[in-house]
Amino acid sequence: SIRYEVIQLSPSTESPTVSNGNVGLLPSPPIHTRVAYVFNVVHDPNKFSLPILLSDMDGKMSYFIKKLLLVDERLKVYADSLGLKVMDVESKEEHENVPYACVPDTTVNICTTVETVVTLAHDVDLSSDDVTYEFLRIIDDLWDDLDQAPYDVSYVGEELVESRTSFILKGVPAEDMG
Repeated sequence: SIRYEVIQLSPSTESPTVSNGNVGLLPSPPIHTRVAYVFNVVHDPNKFSLPILLSDMDGKMSYFIKKLLLVDERLKVYADSLGLKVMDVESKEEHENVPYACVPDTTVNICTTVETVVTLAHDVDLSSDDVTYEFLRIIDDLWDDLDQAPYDVSYVGEELVESRTSFILKGVPAEDMG
């Protein structure tokens, strides 16, 4: 009988296990990625108090994202092949870092800035950057679906994903730089 002991783990994405003297590999635990969306929501507080609004946003976002996992071509591949799935959707009122003023459209309605955070699980073979990119890419589809809600939703998170980039080139003579 030969017994194997693991002394040093290789940089594999799988963890070795020993069972009945045999060495096997277990898949690595999934990675969790969080993607945040920020919306301004104009609503009637008599029909949608803050707790009801946040709960309704959670339910709608969860439903629409799960639907997109079935119909969006790239997300479907990620779900089928790389274990992408929705673990949690949580909405909360946002008071900080609001890029656009939240202004009600009538004297009856109020405007609430809502941050919705979607937590996703996926295999280690799918990077968090790719997941984040895809979930920011589908915002128009989510927004179209949310447009059917009984309150007015405006996505204001675009400002949060914009950035200014400066390029500094070295080794080029100043007169060639212009």
